[in-house]
Parts: sequence; C-alpha cells; structure tokens
Amino acid sequence: MSHLGNGEVRHQFGIKLKAQDICSLVCVMWNFDTQRIAVSVKLNLGQRTHEDCLDRGYINNIKPRVNVPPPVVRVDQPHTLYAELEGKELTVKADGRVVWPGTLVPVVLQFKGPVGIRSDNAPVMFDSLVC
Repeated sequence: MSHLGNGEVRHQFGIKLKAQDICSLVCVMWNFDTQRIAVSVKLNLGQRTHEDCLDRGYINNIKPRVNVPPPVVRVDQPHTLYAELEGKELTVKADGRVVWPGTLVPVVLQFKGPVGIRSDNAPVMFDSLVC
C-alpha cells in the first residue's frame, strides 16, 4: 500500500493531461473512497523529477461550473473515465455523463506533454484511447 506525502492512503485512478513531466501536469482523479472526481494542476516550473518537486505545487481548489457526483464504483463493474482539455476548458465524463465541466488556471496553456494515467492503491484493468 502506498501513502501520499501527507501519509494519507487513497484508492483512486485517473488521467494525467499535458504531463510535461512529473512536476507540471493536469490530473483528473476518480477517488473510489469518496466517490468524487478531483481535478488538480501540479505546477513546479523548472523542476522535472519527483525528487525535485515531491508532492509540492498542487493547485487543488479548482471548482467546476457544475459538480455532479460520478456513478458509484463497485468491484468487478466496468466504468469509463473521459477527459477533454481544450485550452483551459476541461470536461470530465464518468460513464458517459458530464461530472466536471470547468475552467483551469491559465498556466496550463504553457504545459506541453502527453496524456498518461495514474493509480493510487487501486487494482484496475483498463483500456485507453488517446486522440
């Protein structure tokens, strides 16, 4: 079991967007403990490795225009998580339903990087499609 920097244990799975590196990225997480979608921007310009930035630089107070709870996640039931980022506008869908539409902080326009995945203590099987 892995712990976050603050010692907390979370069970979650998500998508990293515009992941310039581990220190500067956008992260969409489906937290299975709280049954919520969380969106964060991690900003540590000039730092590139985990040793450089550790768990610092998160902007977590990004509020969606509408906050809709995702479907409840249960073991052995398939679910989909979808994220589309156009400029600063992010739309997140869970099982085909919009659950997080909102505007991110302007600095995300500077990030250049690929899409990736992240998992914390969540044994999942997945397929991915990146367009």
